[in-house]
Amino acid sequence: MKKLGYGVAILLVVLIAAVLIVPSLIDWNDYKPEIAAQVKKATGRDVTIKGDLSLAILPEPHVSIADARLANPPGATTPDMITLKELSVHVKFTPLLKGRIEVASIELIKPVVELERMANGKGNWELAPPPAAGAAQAPAAS
Repeated sequence: MKKLGYGVAILLVVLIAAVLIVPSLIDWNDYKPEIAAQVKKATGRDVTIKGDLSLAILPEPHVSIADARLANPPGATTPDMITLKELSVHVKFTPLLKGRIEVASIELIKPVVELERMANGKGNWELAPPPAAGAAQAPAAS
């Protein structure tokens, strides 16, 4: 019975170590194109990540993105709506165990945010996914 207990304890330690170590072994930069595609899908805007991406579990779960840009819509006076030297998002650990994400803090390092009202009256901060292919356009309100 003691051998079974030792075996379970060793397995548990190995699993915990794997969960804590494996994220540091992954090159998260390989996921830049997928992240950019998902941001474009959600916002309709291009995102450029020139710096490194990192994810860590200890001392607390966090994600960092360096040198990122979110494009302005066509017709804006500047090419980018947002530029960041670094974005760091820290999440709470306990809710992750329950399958929820709760953000503890967001840190923006050297952000530049260009807000402007476009010639069509819309603000560049109004993000919307691009219309689905083949979707009918709603008539413009007059």
